Amino acid sequence: NACKPEEFGPIGEPRVVLKNLAGTWTISKVIQIDNDAVKKGFPYTSMDITNVYPYKEFKLTFNLNEKGDPSTFTSVSGNSPQIISLVSGSWSTDDALAPKVLTFKSGTAESKIEMGSYNSFNNNKLILRVIRILSGKPVVTYEYEFSKN
Repeated sequence: NACKPEEFGPIGEPRVVLKNLAGTWTISKVIQIDNDAVKKGFPYTSMDITNVYPYKEFKLTFNLNEKGDPSTFTSVSGNSPQIISLVSGSWSTDDALAPKVLTFKSGTAESKIEMGSYNSFNNNKLILRVIRILSGKPVVTYEYEFSKN
């Protein structure tokens, strides 16, 4: 009884992350995380800072080429702090099937940002993370939640 093979049904089509990224996204929420507080197990580790600055003015557009590969991007900050220091250029990923890091380039300038959970795509949301480093240690993480326009 204990050793019977189980039949599993189909799991469906694989998620095409790059296709989900294509389009224009606007920041809807910003969370600031104190990495040291997380490490030490403090009860208060994060804060919603969405309304501290006009973050909701920041827009990010991802374009794909005709093959469905990363192509160009544009970012519009408005009065928001610059999430990505570049206004336009090309973008790429570390892995086309399961990207963890997005790289933005314009000439010789480059900016990298981490992706959050792919499950957020189910709700037309995109989570990007920027980790601020001080003396080689992660100090503060900013988690940006984008909504697709």
